Amino acid sequence: MFTENKTLPISAIGQGVVIDHITVGQALTIIKLLKLSSPDHPIMLGLNLPSVSMGAKDLIKLEEHTLSDKEYDKIAVLSPNATINIIDDFKIIEKMKLELPDKIADITPCSNSRCVTNYEKVKSLFVINKRGPLAIQLRCYYCRKQLTQISP
Repeated sequence: MFTENKTLPISAIGQGVVIDHITVGQALTIIKLLKLSSPDHPIMLGLNLPSVSMGAKDLIKLEEHTLSDKEYDKIAVLSPNATINIIDDFKIIEKMKLELPDKIADITPCSNSRCVTNYEKVKSLFVINKRGPLAIQLRCYYCRKQLTQISP
């Protein structure tokens, strides 16, 4: 456990993106889902870090990286309370709270083997069926199958 006078050092980044307040256990899934693996752009990862508001959280720092709107949506589905900090010259220049979209495309295949998305050239599309403070439920737009787990 951490005491008040001890800190956990995580290097600052000069330019890039910090994904903060990630639901514990989701950081690695986010990295895989966003296909974040480039030797040119370091990734710093904090798992199960102490958080005043959440108790514990995960954190991802992406040096010299930007995120697309589609990537923001994918992060929001996996961690609805995540925040994005845009960093320039070691300072936060923009901080945003993610908003969960009503629908999300091409995040994961539908788990129903009979779904049209699994045998035709149709991207998967999921409707946000239920929104909760820590988790959400997705339903396939085409076959209406409830999605219980997102796997990259």
